[in-house]
Amino acid sequence: AAQAAGAAAGAAPQPPRERIPAPLERTRAPEGAGDEIFRLAILPPNQGEEHTHLLASFRNAQVLGKIGRRGGEAGKLWQEIIAEQERIRACVDGTSDKDMPQGDELIALGEKLFQVLFPDDVRRLYDVARAEQSGRRLNVVLTSMIDWMADKPWEFAFDPCRRNFLAVEDVNFIRNVLTAIPAERIVPRAGRLRILVVVAQPLGMAHLSAEEETEVIRKGFHHLLEQGLAEVDVLLDATPDALHRELESAERPVDVLHFIGHGEYKPDVNLGYLLFENEQGGVQRLDAQVLRQIVCRRDIRLVFLNSCDSGRGGRADFNRGVAPALVAGGVPVVVANQYPVLDTSATSFARHFYWALAQGHAVGDAAREARVAVNYSIAGEAIDWAVPVVYARDPADVLCEPEQRADVRSEEAARVSANRSRRAAAPRARLVGLWDVNRVLPDLDRIAATLSACQEQFQFQAVSFSAPLGTWRPQQDGGGTCLRADKIARRLGSKPEELGVDMLIAITTLPVSDEKGRMVHTWHAAGIAILSVRGVLERLHPPLLTLERTVANAAAAIVGGLSSSARHSRTCPYFDSGSSEIESMAGRLKLCEPCRKKIGDAAVRKAVESILGAY
Repeated sequence: AAQAAGAAAGAAPQPPRERIPAPLERTRAPEGAGDEIFRLAILPPNQGEEHTHLLASFRNAQVLGKIGRRGGEAGKLWQEIIAEQERIRACVDGTSDKDMPQGDELIALGEKLFQVLFPDDVRRLYDVARAEQSGRRLNVVLTSMIDWMADKPWEFAFDPCRRNFLAVEDVNFIRNVLTAIPAERIVPRAGRLRILVVVAQPLGMAHLSAEEETEVIRKGFHHLLEQGLAEVDVLLDATPDALHRELESAERPVDVLHFIGHGEYKPDVNLGYLLFENEQGGVQRLDAQVLRQIVCRRDIRLVFLNSCDSGRGGRADFNRGVAPALVAGGVPVVVANQYPVLDTSATSFARHFYWALAQGHAVGDAAREARVAVNYSIAGEAIDWAVPVVYARDPADVLCEPEQRADVRSEEAARVSANRSRRAAAPRARLVGLWDVNRVLPDLDRIAATLSACQEQFQFQAVSFSAPLGTWRPQQDGGGTCLRADKIARRLGSKPEELGVDMLIAITTLPVSDEKGRMVHTWHAAGIAILSVRGVLERLHPPLLTLERTVANAAAAIVGGLSSSARHSRTCPYFDSGSSEIESMAGRLKLCEPCRKKIGDAAVRKAVESILGAY
């Protein structure tokens, strides 16, 4: 069993934009790099035994360690690991009011995971392997043949002696699956990284035209495009047939298939799915096995699944999850999410990951650099870097050899220049950041410029960042699922200072409630405001009712600082009837006389009226 397992394992930022870290000097994997991988394989238990074995191999050395499974201290250890895993999942799902584990709690979880992976002789071989790396980071590849163990958050493993999380400091931590199918061989291609973005029913984008939606998607890759490091094609409204034909007829194979959409795992049938569209525009669930038939053996080097639960594996057969199934089918590298996230932390990871790959970094090095970048780019809860799970047979694989290196200094100079210009304008105006949370406003820069040009008291600017995991988690409120505005505001409390703005307006397509559970479209407190356009996008009728005027009306009400009430005129921005009247959000509004008097500062009142008339 140990020999079979060994063979299987062997086969096996900165506002207003996030700053992409400068690339390290590229290092090519030395000859025989496969022997330099520290491989861990959790073996299936023998019948009747309370423990299983952990096979560790490095070069020609192999050692066996024991992992207790139940009873006594081992049972207690697993109960604690499982409890923390379920706590994280409940926090993300919005079914718990508890906070994410942070600080000492996260370290305690990491130490337990490290204790499982590196017992006795395995730890000694691991220390030897690290010492043999001559300044390089050690690639660690974990393969579990026990499904419920494979499903644990191993990325949090914390070395109690060196006092660090392995995946962001000391090693490149990668996963693999047990499969009899060899991975497709990666030979680095010269030139730009070729990325195909497949979009299927993304949240909040149904109202955009194809051109607008493509522009919104491509903005997420603007660093790569501006530096000439990547080519990005977008497949919108993706059906399984459209994806199949795109891959089958491609003149040149793509390097990266990046999926944006929804995923799910159904325990009753023990199978993972991605949600595509059907020919009628409805939902078509594509299970992991069929997706594998469409994607595998197409010379695709990397599949990135930016969808919920795509990293989960099956209980009875781990390879029935979406990501494990693709790896088992031969895709060399797969990235997926191990938690059902609504946040954009996975998008942030992808941005940094692709940047490193396009610079010619190996997969393992690129994944680690992306985790580090996410860790400092996303302030708040400290687990976002561990949301993506990276599967690869060989972390030393390099996807491409760039023809040119990125001009990081010119990009940095442009950022500094933009910040100086913004600070120069600050004495005359209060700065207001407009954040398009769900990426539904392709013209947000133009909207910000229009609102700034019509008055002198407030300067608006589009900002972009990733919020901590769980920020946009739904709560059960008022008989439905929605976001609690006051809780979001607390999580985003440090963002205005980090962004260098006086006020941050977050624009989301998700439903929002206030602290009393009442559904609201606009909510604001000191420094933070939230605009929900849930149910608005589908009812707009340009040129009378437009999204631009919706943003302008909300911005005017927010900077004016008054509270909403049903007592105001229906055409006043502070009118609140308790219902979603589209004319009161997207129509032409003006201050009623009582509100004009309440805004005591004449300059602010004039600015509010100018913003209301901007469109």
